[in-house]
Amino acid sequence: MVAPFEVISLYSKGDNKLGYLVMDVDNLGLLFGKIRSVELQEKISKKIDEFFSEEVPKIARSNFKPESEKIDLLDDTVIYILYAGGDDLFAIGPWDKLLEFAVKVNKEFENFAKSLNGDREIAQLLKKENKKNEIIFYQKDENGKRKGLSLSAGFVTVKPKFTVRMAAEMCKKEEKKAKEKGKNAIGAFGEVLSWETADCLINKCKEKWVPYIEEERIPRGFFFRLYNLYVEMLAGEKKNMMFYPLMHYTIARNIKDEKVREEATEFVNNAEKWKIKFLCNYILTATRGRK
Repeated sequence: MVAPFEVISLYSKGDNKLGYLVMDVDNLGLLFGKIRSVELQEKISKKIDEFFSEEVPKIARSNFKPESEKIDLLDDTVIYILYAGGDDLFAIGPWDKLLEFAVKVNKEFENFAKSLNGDREIAQLLKKENKKNEIIFYQKDENGKRKGLSLSAGFVTVKPKFTVRMAAEMCKKEEKKAKEKGKNAIGAFGEVLSWETADCLINKCKEKWVPYIEEERIPRGFFFRLYNLYVEMLAGEKKNMMFYPLMHYTIARNIKDEKVREEATEFVNNAEKWKIKFLCNYILTATRGRK
């Protein structure tokens, strides 16, 4: 059953916003450019299509079920997949759940890409082309550098009545940024993040910073201040190091909990290593309507 977008947005954390997500496979054209066999190209294309058309909906149904019994317009998942097939997908959902869905799809795609390395039929066709060792579907070296197939994505948050066409265009722009910065990444909340970084930051927000605000151990306004000063002083090419004393002053004035104050200080001291715009937007959206 397809629920109205206003209903889907009710499952969001904090602000009732929808998330829009586009994802597609990186480097597929480069891969096919190395393969002469039409049969092998069709075999790989079929496997990838099956991942998107069959496995992606299973991920949504298995991991993102409706949590509220008060809303009965959704049957088996809060993720509404508009399209999944070929080598890409387009989905809508509660903004926070959709971000987690994107990370989950990427993890499963990694497993899928690894499985192609061991697929017997593909291996036999590669052997016929004498390219068994040349075609790489998934490989990660000692430094974590990845080769082979990967996913890039674009994600935006909008109000439920926002037009689908415009939201899709915004997603494609975010995805383009991710591809331009090396691929195997997601563009979201004004930042391009590796999938590992996105997963890490989502968990830190959920497990630490959002609960701290809900427990009133840190004021929500701290993250407004952090975001605005970061954008003004550190986000551009010319950096203003006054960012650090100003944020330390903000911490001293506004955070009374000693443990949280120490964590916030350590975080601010390493601000340039973090994706501040992503983190602050996530936290502020997840706590909208709270103190």
